[in-house]
Parts: sequence; structure tokens; C-alpha cells
Amino acid sequence: MRIAIDIRHLTHPHLSGVGLYTVNLIRALARLAPAVEFVLFASGSRATLARLPNLEAPNITLVKKQIPNRLLFALLKLPGGPSLESFLPKPVDCWLFPDANIIRTNLPYALTVHDLSAHIFPQFFTWKDRLRNRVAGLQQLTAQAHVLLAVSHSTKQDLITKWSIEPKKITVTHLGVASQFTPHVAPSDTNYQRGYGLNGPYILALGTQEPRKNLDSVIAAFNALRANSKHKLKLAIGGAAGWKYQSILTAAKNSPYSNDIIFLGYIHEKHKPAIYRGASAFLFPSFYEGFGLPVLEAMACGTPVITSNRSSLPELTSQAALLIDPLNTNDLTHALAELISSSTLQKHLSTQGLIRARQFSWDKTALQTLNALKSIVPYSAT
Repeated sequence: MRIAIDIRHLTHPHLSGVGLYTVNLIRALARLAPAVEFVLFASGSRATLARLPNLEAPNITLVKKQIPNRLLFALLKLPGGPSLESFLPKPVDCWLFPDANIIRTNLPYALTVHDLSAHIFPQFFTWKDRLRNRVAGLQQLTAQAHVLLAVSHSTKQDLITKWSIEPKKITVTHLGVASQFTPHVAPSDTNYQRGYGLNGPYILALGTQEPRKNLDSVIAAFNALRANSKHKLKLAIGGAAGWKYQSILTAAKNSPYSNDIIFLGYIHEKHKPAIYRGASAFLFPSFYEGFGLPVLEAMACGTPVITSNRSSLPELTSQAALLIDPLNTNDLTHALAELISSSTLQKHLSTQGLIRARQFSWDKTALQTLNALKSIVPYSAT
């Protein structure tokens, strides 16, 4: 059996949640299915292709097509244009698309759907993002796919409700958590934390600085905590600057405790466990998530979590986090004050988070994905 996997989205300098999903999934697939050959396809300029992460394995073939992606997209959109498999050196049985992209194929394929945020909450996206989604044609791709991999039951329900997808066509494959995310403090933790300017107790929020992540509410809750208690905690906000990030910077600048609000920027994967472990609490009051990988990572590190009662987040956390209404800033304020003032609650959430996080692994994600792929490939190929 030979499976082609589209990795065109892995050429970004900093991998997002979708990129991390793809990398971890491929590594687990290659390890757990040594008899299967995985043909990875990437395109772009020489400089772009040089940014691909290391995905070497005996059963992995990496195909780098040095062609501008805009030209490739145009070719794929042409009537009678080439299929993606025509760029591969050998025949394959099916495709796995870990992210929506410009697709043209004559083979059965599986498509991972991470969320429908751009379609359910278009106000959280720029016109360029909305145009990119329209060009990619996610709804059409889901209709043509032989199987859909939804990263949560919430995303599956969105597909059913929004686009009337047949439930039997959708397989839920939760994301996993990498082995480095543990509660065990490493000797390097303090140095990593200091490298980001974290020299004392802090609360952590992590995510792209954009309206959907609701970071304005995080800053408001932090202000209230500092104003109504003797705690001298700092607020650390990690993640790259995104759309409308200026409003978040303005909220931080106008805070009476602005000197104690630290913007960490992009956090390298190697450093993330130390940053999670050092936090007194992890805040993730997002308005909508297809899964919410940072929440899982924080729980795996033993950090107490406060997150939203919307979309996939209750499904992910079960009883292992404090759930708040992201539309109600007071809800987050009260939850943060309750958590910080109670060591018993902190310990309880830390313990429950560790138990919950153990139920998710990339091996489980890979096996579910492999079974779904086998279901769309002719028996003779498997």
C-alpha cells in the first residue's frame, strides 16, 4: 500500500497547530505501519522547500517539486490540468490531505477538517483569509472526499449541521500530545523561562494574537485579579501577532499592571513544556476551536486550565478544567480569582488534567487515520 500525503503547508517558518498535527501524524504513521510506503509531496521555491521539517524514515519518500505554488495552483485549476499524482515518481493508492488546499486528483482521498471557523465566524477573519478559503473550496473538497477526518466530535457536528455531510462519512480522530509534554520539571526549565523574561510566578495564555482567541478578556481578568488581591503574578502571552493584534497591545499598554504583562512571541516547540510547567494557570478563553491543542498540552504538563464552554473545548477537557462563557469577561475573572486563591482547586485540576491528557496520543490518531485510509483503498492494494 502506498499513500501520498500533501505537505505543502509545512514550508511555513513557524508551524501552527495544523502543521504540528501533520508532522506528528506522519511520524506516528511511519513508525506504526512499516509495511506502508508514505510519499510526501511538497512544492515551492528552493528557499521555501528548505524550510520543511525533518520527516525521514525508511518507509517515507519525500517529493520536492521546485515550482512556484501560485503556478501550481493555476495549473491545478485549469480545465484538463494535471493531477497532483502526476507530479509523483511512482503510482500511489490514495491521498491524505491533512489540511485544505488546492486539490486536483483522480484518486480516492481523505481530508482532515480541523474546524469551520471561517464559515461559522467569518467576522474573525480578514478578507484575504476569507478569499483564500473560498478559493480552496473547503465545502466542495468535503463533498468530493471519500472520507473526512474530523479532529473532534464538535467539528463532526459542525460538518453535519452546516453542510449536511453524511455522518458515516466522517471519522473522528482526536489530536494527540507529544511525549515531551509532561509535568516532570527538567533542569533546563528555569533557563528557558528566563530566556523569555519569566523570572517569577505567572499566568499563561497562548495562541495567535487575533480576535478569536479572546485575549482582551484575558488582560481584563488579569487586571481584576491584581486589583483585588495581593498576588503579584505576571501575565505571559505567547504566540505570533495576528489580525487586529494592535487592540491586544493597546489593552496591555493601558493596563495599570502593564509592566507585568509580557509578550513572549512565538515559542519554540522545544521550549513549550517548560513555559507550560512554570505557569500557575493556563487561560484559553477562545470563542471557537476545532480542537484546542494548547489546552491538551497544558493539561499534560500538569498546569491548571481555564477555558471556554464552547465548541470542542468541553469535549477535550471533560471534567479537568474550569469552563467559562467567553462572551462574559466576569466569568473568566471569577474563575481566575477562584483558581489562584485555592491551592486545593489547583491541585485537583492539575491531577484531573494529567489523567485526561493520557487519553490522547499521536499513536491513537495515526491508527484511526490509517484505518480510515484503508477503507478507501481497493482491497488488492492493502
